[in-house]
Amino acid sequence: MKREKAGRTLKWSSRLMEEPNWEDPETNVLAFTLRSAGSTQGLATESLNASTKVTGRGVFVAFNCGGEPANVALPVPPVGTTTWWKITDSAMAPPFDRMEVECPSGIPCYAAPYSSVVMEAR
Repeated sequence: MKREKAGRTLKWSSRLMEEPNWEDPETNVLAFTLRSAGSTQGLATESLNASTKVTGRGVFVAFNCGGEPANVALPVPPVGTTTWWKITDSAMAPPFDRMEVECPSGIPCYAAPYSSVVMEAR
């Protein structure tokens, strides 16, 4: 499912960047990509912790609500950016839950059981 509003695009996806099967009770991984189309300011989204700000032209968020780890395919970074950076991983203990780790192109995002991962395009 894809929605566009005010120059921003929200696209929901599953583990393999496919359209999620909203009717399947076995689906454990849900992700979304939020992109800013043509904005010079980019996105300004605050995380759950008000001291962390996500700025850039794209944000990717994956939720794994299953009891098994999941490798989640990353979308192509938005135009004007080159790679995805993992900035929050709820499976990690503080202070390692907030980090900046570059994720090489073509490598899936690891989501531990019952966790969420937030990535920023830079």
